Amino acid sequence: MLALYGGGYLGKLSAEWAALSASSGDPNADALRVLEILGHPDSAIMAVADIRVQIGLAIAIILFWRFRGATPGKMLIKAKIVTAEGLAQPSTGRLIGRFFAYFVSIFPACLGFLWIAFDKRKQGWHDKLAGTVVIRTPD
Repeated sequence: MLALYGGGYLGKLSAEWAALSASSGDPNADALRVLEILGHPDSAIMAVADIRVQIGLAIAIILFWRFRGATPGKMLIKAKIVTAEGLAQPSTGRLIGRFFAYFVSIFPACLGFLWIAFDKRKQGWHDKLAGTVVIRTPD
């Protein structure tokens, strides 16, 4: 975690990705290199597994949903999360429920996300559980 909290995170991360993507031609040597990099306690890649980072990401996602109605990716395509019944701004509690409902959508081989392709309102399981829907905004 030193790499994430002690500075030099991006430089270390790019060096680790470069080392992981390089191939020596020997699968056994490559596997050992990957295990060595990922197993190192101050690996920048492993820092993502830190519970503090995960909690920070969850809070950031929920705050984006609450104050912008969408995460940056949804904003880019001009989509917004609203309540399914009144197309209003969802409450913070509903958005927190939507975040945790993502796990329901992910667990069975991401079937909750694939469901979007077949649903007439294009709702994933997480949207159905939280009572939300994603709509396109006019501007």
